[in-house]
Amino acid sequence: MSSKTWFLPPDFTFLPPPQPPRPRQHHPSPHRPTSTLASLASHPTIAPALPPVQTLTEKNLTFTASTTRSFGLTLLADVLALASAHARTKRARSYARSFSPADHEVRFYDGVFAPELVKEIVTLDAVKRHMESGGRFGRKRCVYLITGLRVATGSFTVTEERGKKTVVAVGGEGPPAAVVAGGVSVGASVEGGREEGGRLEYETAPGVVFADLE
Repeated sequence: MSSKTWFLPPDFTFLPPPQPPRPRQHHPSPHRPTSTLASLASHPTIAPALPPVQTLTEKNLTFTASTTRSFGLTLLADVLALASAHARTKRARSYARSFSPADHEVRFYDGVFAPELVKEIVTLDAVKRHMESGGRFGRKRCVYLITGLRVATGSFTVTEERGKKTVVAVGGEGPPAAVVAGGVSVGASVEGGREEGGRLEYETAPGVVFADLE
């Protein structure tokens, strides 16, 4: 079995299941929390075999994530009267996301899924049809079982910042005849750039699902 991983939803507009809340659903993708293949609690032969649910509370949890990607390209060419010239282009993108402190209630299955239970789950009609509907290279498609929920008991602030920067520089050295005192050749360079950015900030409703444990 693969290691357990927390997945954040595409946005914080999802509420946990009605009381008593239980992590229990099958999804075709962890990034599509509203697309459900089966709810195990609705199957009387499976629900009693599920491990017990444990609930923990984490106080004042904060989280910040950021990424930066850059790409550079250098071209050598003859430009006009210059004996040699080069053009450099560099692009960079940045993204940062942060959440203000909030108390989290973590609900998860406290135990393992027996092989017999897993086998019964994958033979459910909707789950079986999805798995056999065809994946890459003829392989069966994956399904994801929610084994835990992370719920923010209060509201919290989400801040997202995006940036994009492009820098273009063209430079070169003069021909051999263009020499000044001391044997130094004459050259020139031109550089220009463009930078864009944006910031989004909002406050969520209390009690939303912060993440799913698959």
